Amino acid sequence: ISEWDKLITRYYRDQRLTALGRLSSTLTHEILNPLTAILSNLQLLKEKMERKIEPQIYHQYFKKNVNIMETEINRLNSIVETFTKMSKAENLNLQWCSIGKIIKEVFDVFEQEAKKNNISLKIHLAPALPSIYCDRKLLKQVFVNLVSNSIYAMPKGGLIKVNIEHNIKSDNIIIKFADTGVGIPKENLDKIFDLYFTTRKDGTGLGLSIVHQIIKSHNGNIDVISEINKGTMFVIELPVTGPLKKDI
Repeated sequence: ISEWDKLITRYYRDQRLTALGRLSSTLTHEILNPLTAILSNLQLLKEKMERKIEPQIYHQYFKKNVNIMETEINRLNSIVETFTKMSKAENLNLQWCSIGKIIKEVFDVFEQEAKKNNISLKIHLAPALPSIYCDRKLLKQVFVNLVSNSIYAMPKGGLIKVNIEHNIKSDNIIIKFADTGVGIPKENLDKIFDLYFTTRKDGTGLGLSIVHQIIKSHNGNIDVISEINKGTMFVIELPVTGPLKKDI
């Protein structure tokens, strides 16, 4: 093995270790928060039991603390389920599908919400687009997540435009998914596909990481271009012939 090959191998190993370290740090943070809440509420219940307060008052405290603990346990369960799903190989349900039809169906789902938020939905299909071999349900999830994010990024209205074409040379479908939203800061562009990374107050940080995983599972590629106050564009490439194997 040449010195150049050794350098390349070391580089990718370091990249994987960096990504693993970032993921471990995020997961630790996500898991410690609900655990701290559960322990705090258990401690409060213990203190109330030791004080021997009236049963009726204790029942009120008990109900409140148990509800909080139940919520946090459910959150822990969701975190573990998501991490398992992200790391576990799952069979793809592959079939020949029209990518344009999939996106149109997603637009139909969001039509009323888009109107309410003064957002236009437009799609342009190049002529004679071939079907692609894909998991229809998973690709639909990709565009549901992207539309949802774009609507959130345009509180004052705007445009979501999707352009689909076929690169005959590479036999890839190219999907350009663009919005006129608030944009993504440069310092966040290399983090948006990371598990649990989010800038939304109500965000889970799962949407784009799942999008990335689904596209990669189809042997595809996804990139992002964004400019503050001008908008964001995701460029997705999917091979017409689909994944070379049937599992993620």
